[in-house]
Amino acid sequence: MVWRVLRFENKELIEDFQTFDTKYGQTQSAVVIRYFLGLGYLIEEEYQKALDNFEFVIADSNTRFKADASFRKALAVMGLDRIEEARDLVTQFISDYPNNPLRGQAELILGNLVDLMGNADEALVHYYLVEQHSDDLGLIASAELKVSRILVDKREVTTAIDRLSAFIEAYEASAETIPVVAALAAIYSDSGQPRVALSILKDPLTRFFTLIEVEKIDTLLVDYIKKDRAVRKMEIATKAFFEAVADSPVLFRELINDRAKQYRYFKKHTQIDALVREHFVGDDIFRNAVKAYFKKEDEIEAAIAAAETAANTEISIAKSVVVEELPPIMELEVVTKLQARIAELNEKIPKQTADEWLGTQLTAAKLSGNAALELRILTALAKTQNPEDIPSFDTALFFQDPEIWEQLGIAGKLWIMREVAKQDPVQVVAELDRSRIQYMNTDYELEMHSLLAKTYRRMGKLEASVEAYRTLIKRFSQANESGEAMLEIGRMEIELGNYESARQQLELILHRNDWRGQMHGDALLWIGRAYVAEGKYSDAHGFFERIILGYPGFSELLAQGYYEDIQVLKKMGHADSVQTVYEAFKLTPGLENTIAGALIRKEFE
Repeated sequence: MVWRVLRFENKELIEDFQTFDTKYGQTQSAVVIRYFLGLGYLIEEEYQKALDNFEFVIADSNTRFKADASFRKALAVMGLDRIEEARDLVTQFISDYPNNPLRGQAELILGNLVDLMGNADEALVHYYLVEQHSDDLGLIASAELKVSRILVDKREVTTAIDRLSAFIEAYEASAETIPVVAALAAIYSDSGQPRVALSILKDPLTRFFTLIEVEKIDTLLVDYIKKDRAVRKMEIATKAFFEAVADSPVLFRELINDRAKQYRYFKKHTQIDALVREHFVGDDIFRNAVKAYFKKEDEIEAAIAAAETAANTEISIAKSVVVEELPPIMELEVVTKLQARIAELNEKIPKQTADEWLGTQLTAAKLSGNAALELRILTALAKTQNPEDIPSFDTALFFQDPEIWEQLGIAGKLWIMREVAKQDPVQVVAELDRSRIQYMNTDYELEMHSLLAKTYRRMGKLEASVEAYRTLIKRFSQANESGEAMLEIGRMEIELGNYESARQQLELILHRNDWRGQMHGDALLWIGRAYVAEGKYSDAHGFFERIILGYPGFSELLAQGYYEDIQVLKKMGHADSVQTVYEAFKLTPGLENTIAGALIRKEFE
């Protein structure tokens, strides 16, 4: 039955062992049955049921599964949000079983728990212990990522960089370094060093580029392309900036003296090098030197003006004597040093752009018949476009060739299947069902669940689509895609006539503060529609009104709220209220060009 676990067939696992429990629950096999039931329930996030089964295992005289059950009991308690109790249980597990193979994982979990409780320093202690008690490089890498995040939060960025760099150097031949490389690049990007971030990505990218089975390279490749393009746009924008302030010393002066103008300018011109912004905004030495220059310039202008008014002074002589003392602003030492520093940094940018490099690699892959590498490149390039490019007809045909298809990476397969699903959804569902395990615990698992749910919906299999979305939510509860999945479930439950279930799902979105804004507004809209579909117009009116009153910055959503409210008030026979809402709509700015706004005007005008 272990194969059920390996294939992530959790529900089938639970059903199997429920049957075994009925038949053999009173025999010596009970402890085995209850252990696997607990494991299945834990994976399915039914934490109380998991806890009950693990406690049975722990209490049994057969100690074969006791240590493992003790650890997983802590995970079940953690899932129930009993954080302090979970911490105590993991601590006890480590004390009771210090040499258990799960010790490294336990230290990682304990670090997470105490970090969640606000004790970052204690969390670091446990994260440091992971490497001492585990040979699993993926687990050790996870601990290093946790350590670096805490160090960055504590503003110990240099220490974080040193640790990540040391890990990469020690294990550079292993693909487990890829997420660590990505994290290190992100730290450099966030600290205003995008060129360094770019150079860090290139080495592992080149090393693992042809290893199609290493799916993290597909993610890293997209990141590299985006960063490379951004760095080159920054180089161009920064050059244009220096040309602009050289041509307009007035602009230079305003960006030093006028904080409001400075804020608006750099907010608009976001691609200018962060080093330039730092100098203009917060470098006192730079700012004071430039201010002194402009002060001197003003003094010179005043002297020239005074000379012009003096009857016995030759104006041309006064100008020549005074103006010669001041060079152009772009020759000021602090300015030339800034330009020289940026030029020095730009020397580190690879001469060959990411697009040029990939163009060369793509040609070589095609000539050698390496369809897997060809698809890796095409997929990455497509994902960096907005909107995302679709595969060509010839590329999509890879789906029809079993020999080629088995060679391809999962990122490219998903890219092709999204397009194939438009014409042949049945085959796409069959392929995803067959190969689902290949995507589990990878960077592309979420995308796989999403494609499966959308394809079921395209086929009209709403119940199957809902179930696929529920799996996505269970596996990725913190991702924004889970909120989108909840919205989709709500819509489909309304279509299925399950109005109460729809509202319950949509209300979960409203409980997440990090989804405030458009997603909350969409949830309110669909809750209102669920009430309308059920004929509960008064309740629906209340939700549409919440949109009207609470979402002034979301024009399309707000206009839709007005439109839906007008329709429901008509159904209620409240003609006066309809007119009142319409008048409020006309007085609300920003709704003139919205789709729902056009519908309202068509009705009333």
